[in-house]
Amino acid sequence: MVWLVKRLLKPYEPILILFELDTWKYRSNEFKELLVDIYEHIIVKKEVKKCAKLPEDTNEIVKLISKAIQQDERNIALLFLNVDSKPKEYLDKLKSFWDGLKTHSYVFMLWVDYEDNNDWRSVYNFPKKVNDSWDSNTLLDLDIQDTFDIEDIKFWVKSDYCYFNQNFPDLIYSETAIENIINIILDDSQTGEPEAILRAIYQQYQLDWESNRKKWQNFQ
Repeated sequence: MVWLVKRLLKPYEPILILFELDTWKYRSNEFKELLVDIYEHIIVKKEVKKCAKLPEDTNEIVKLISKAIQQDERNIALLFLNVDSKPKEYLDKLKSFWDGLKTHSYVFMLWVDYEDNNDWRSVYNFPKKVNDSWDSNTLLDLDIQDTFDIEDIKFWVKSDYCYFNQNFPDLIYSETAIENIINIILDDSQTGEPEAILRAIYQQYQLDWESNRKKWQNFQ
C-alpha cells in the first residue's frame, strides 16, 4: 500500500505520514488525540514539541497544523489506515479537518479500509472518478479494481500520465487510431486483468513485456 501511494504521489514528493486508527492509541475515539499527533509529526523539531502547548479548541489546532505545513514548505501526504474501525462521527471530524486546512502546499489525505466494519463509501457516496465537476478538495472513492474496462483504458491513454505519451512523444495518432488501439488492447487482455492489459499495451509498441515488468514493480 505504501509503495502504491508513493508511486501515485511521486511527482509531488510528499512527506508520507501514517496513522493506524485501529491501534490502542486511538481506541477512545477522542479526535483531538489524532490532531495532536498530526501536528507533532509535522513539527519535527523535538524542542518545539516540548514547549508547544496546544489549545483545547480543535478548530484552533487545525489552524496551527495549516500554519505548520505552510512554514515547512513541504508537500504532505496523510495516510489513515483502517478507517473502517471508526464510527461515522469520528470520520465526520476527519473530513471536517480536511475541509478546514488552508495551505499553499500540496496536501493529500488518503483513507484506507481493510475489513469493511463500517461501509463509509456508501455513507459518504464519494465520486469514483475525476470529471469536469469534481472539486479537488472533495475525497474520491479509489476502490482498487480487479479489472479495467474500455473507459479506464481510454482515460489513461489520453492522459499526460500515460507511459507512452511521456516516453514516445513522437507517436501521434488520430482519434480513430486511438480507438482501434484501445479495442485491440482490451481484446488481447481478454478480461481486463491489469497485467494482461500492460502486456497487450507493450505488444502494441513492439516492446517486450517480460523485460520491462520489473520497471513497473520496482519503479522509484
